[in-house]
Amino acid sequence: MKNLFVITILIFLFGCANYKYEIAQKGYDGGYLVRRHGLLIPEYTIDTQNKAPHDKQIARERLIRRKETVNYYYKKMGKIYNDAMTRSSDVGNLLTGPFKLPGAAVEDYQYEHDQEYREKIDAEERKAEEVELDRRQQLKKELYEYIKRDMELESNS
Repeated sequence: MKNLFVITILIFLFGCANYKYEIAQKGYDGGYLVRRHGLLIPEYTIDTQNKAPHDKQIARERLIRRKETVNYYYKKMGKIYNDAMTRSSDVGNLLTGPFKLPGAAVEDYQYEHDQEYREKIDAEERKAEEVELDRRQQLKKELYEYIKRDMELESNS
């Protein structure tokens, strides 16, 4: 009974990633793409011309080769999340939320009633968005460089 409880908790915390192959409906030359937890991630299987393979075996081999690296970049970009970290963060937010609520209410009131404060916060948010966009663009470039190298290795073997 104790082991069953531990196994249930581990499954809840860590979960399992679902990878499903599907034929591209639009673009990608009608080849095989892969979904992870319902999110379409073309970088698992596409080539340098943005085409997906028509052979499922090639798509499977590319997924096996690229999965770890593509997941790393997608996590860095904030598009996919580590299941255990997300769940533990949710529990932490649930526990600390009531203590943060008064501070959030004061900040919201100040934002709504103080024009200077609103402009300052809006400027900070715009700058943070620009920095985040630049960071994601750099990560995308690095990911596509990795795909180029992977395709070179595939064509040489």
